[in-house]
Amino acid sequence: RDRLVTIGLPRLLHGFGFVDGPMRDMYGDDYSDCNVDVCYLNSVYTEVEVYDYDMYQDAEDHGSERGIEATRDAVEWITGLDIHYYVLVDMAGFATLIDAMGGVEVDVQERVGLGINDDGTNPDWQPPSVYIEPGKQVLNGEMALWYARSRYESTDYDRMQRQRQLQDAVIAQLPGKMASRSSQIMQAVDDVVQTDIPQGAAGLIADLALKSRGRDDNSRVALAPPLVDPEAEQIDYDVARSAIRDALHGKPQPEDTPAE
Repeated sequence: RDRLVTIGLPRLLHGFGFVDGPMRDMYGDDYSDCNVDVCYLNSVYTEVEVYDYDMYQDAEDHGSERGIEATRDAVEWITGLDIHYYVLVDMAGFATLIDAMGGVEVDVQERVGLGINDDGTNPDWQPPSVYIEPGKQVLNGEMALWYARSRYESTDYDRMQRQRQLQDAVIAQLPGKMASRSSQIMQAVDDVVQTDIPQGAAGLIADLALKSRGRDDNSRVALAPPLVDPEAEQIDYDVARSAIRDALHGKPQPEDTPAE
């Protein structure tokens, strides 16, 4: 079946482990006493690359990186899934892809300020002077990037929702854009996307993604409230894995929102 299940993992997940491999040998089932400032999911890649750990030495031969392989081991532990391939998108270059498409149409639900919150560390902080207003908007690359990443009066969970919305919009609109802008789009994809998907499998995966568009049984699982609380002292990863298994088997989630 060509259903699509999207699983969202907040960057601030903590207290997780790793499947068998060098990171498990180092941390076991508790990534909490790490060698960087905070031990979050998005810290794994940084730690392995910054400290240049002697691990995953064959990663480059397989089209990957040590930080990516360490993150894959964490994500497999968190989700209970085997992660066969990765796709890494350069978020700065993501704007280039949107511009190559001629923009992306998004139905903006709430006003989004182009900026960050005042955390008290910058005496020169000023509130945003530019906003993305509610309603259907065609966002260029810069605006789409701000829409996905804005931190002004916004939580990580708000950003996750906007990122999923933007992802859905790109997937839905990309095929139509290819008819008139294929050369620009393919160049942008080459520049911003890194993956270990074999050349022979890329077309099959893309075809499955396109076939899944618009299905009313597509679903999402976000490891965020109300399912789990990433900011809790201990995160119940068993609950998260159970929800993921249910979604993969077509069981609706209480707070599940069909992908558009």
